[in-house]
Amino acid sequence: MAFQIKDLFSLLYKTTFDILFYTTVISIIFGLLPDQFFNDFPIIPMKYDNEHFYKGLYGFEWNDHLVSKAKMIAINQVHGPESLADIGDYIYTGILGGRIVRIHKQTEQIDEIVRYNNSKECQHEKLKAGNCGRFLGLREQGDNLYVLEASTGIYRVDLRKGELIHLSKHLIPENESAIINDLVFDPKHSEIVYITVSSSKWSLDRIAWSIVDHDKSGYVLALNLSTGQSHRIADGFALANGIEITADQKYLLICQTTDFSILKVDLDNVRKIFLSKQSALKADQLEIFGQRLPGEVDNIRLDKSTGDLLIGMFTVRPYSKVLRDYLAQWPFIRKSFARTAYALYLLLDYIDAKVISNAAIEQLRDDLYTGHIVYKALPQRDGAVIRLDSKTGHIKQIFGSSKFFGISEAIIDTQGDLYYGSFRNSFIGRISKNDHQS
Repeated sequence: MAFQIKDLFSLLYKTTFDILFYTTVISIIFGLLPDQFFNDFPIIPMKYDNEHFYKGLYGFEWNDHLVSKAKMIAINQVHGPESLADIGDYIYTGILGGRIVRIHKQTEQIDEIVRYNNSKECQHEKLKAGNCGRFLGLREQGDNLYVLEASTGIYRVDLRKGELIHLSKHLIPENESAIINDLVFDPKHSEIVYITVSSSKWSLDRIAWSIVDHDKSGYVLALNLSTGQSHRIADGFALANGIEITADQKYLLICQTTDFSILKVDLDNVRKIFLSKQSALKADQLEIFGQRLPGEVDNIRLDKSTGDLLIGMFTVRPYSKVLRDYLAQWPFIRKSFARTAYALYLLLDYIDAKVISNAAIEQLRDDLYTGHIVYKALPQRDGAVIRLDSKTGHIKQIFGSSKFFGISEAIIDTQGDLYYGSFRNSFIGRISKNDHQS
């Protein structure tokens, strides 16, 4: 009996070793192959610095306020509420399946306002946007709601009729992949809107691979809604994401998700570049607003009642780095891993189409294609909302979580309550005015 147990452990050890060894060898081979073998998967990772994580939370204590102080609303009824807008008695948000819904603040009743694609395939919610669309940035402007769809641009939503009016049919060149992400209106010229394009290399369905890549093809556009003219005002961003204007209306702020920073641009200079069609500014030459932050920054919104700024943060590092942080200086390892995942996707896609199809295979195939397999290696916690001083960019307050990650945005509504959303979770959180100010 003891001999059999010994043989069993020996077999398990050998099998485990063989799997790890051959997987490593295959991954290295994939990493060494010329780029032309992967034209449909153009990952070329770059080195980047994240040593500021060792500074921790700049003296702030980690907490669980997003859980302990919040009421979760619309649980399992809204999936991936990325961005939020406060209009009247409702909070509006874009969710998976290409839908915009509103939630009544008091009754919590949910109404669908509009759907990007009404076809049968888009009647259920899934992480892949595909032809169903995905609404990202939302902004209220007077009584109007403006939204960005990730691949087709900016729309105005007729809230009374439940209709989408497309305002930017030629915003992105036809041959260019793009993740059109967030928007903000110029405070002095209401017809001008500034728009972030997170990547011109990857589509939204593969944004996780953009993060592994540390892709710097993001840029900021200025668009005149009256004339339809647009112009690139800054480029070279490491996943340009949220965009906002400071309380004094002097600066445009752009979040760089994978550089863990917010960049600051003089708004008068931005207008000058747009009006005279000057060359775009370079992200690496712009001033960092405040300090590099302890996690990936997503959307940024002004709290008009205080002048502070609220940012959603994907994963904060309250105590130590996460796995992917240790690979920042090892682009070849990231490339080898990513190409191996892509090869496995191709294999599973073939099996699903030609051999056998089941839900588990489809889920793993989609996770490999989108890169969401990467999220499974991250701690399923440590999302945050961070309040910044609008003048210095320094942290004033942290709202943390021990239960979930992927916080994308937070806003303060007209009653002073704080709402936060997430591109991955299936609820919206609300913290009352008294609780988030204490």
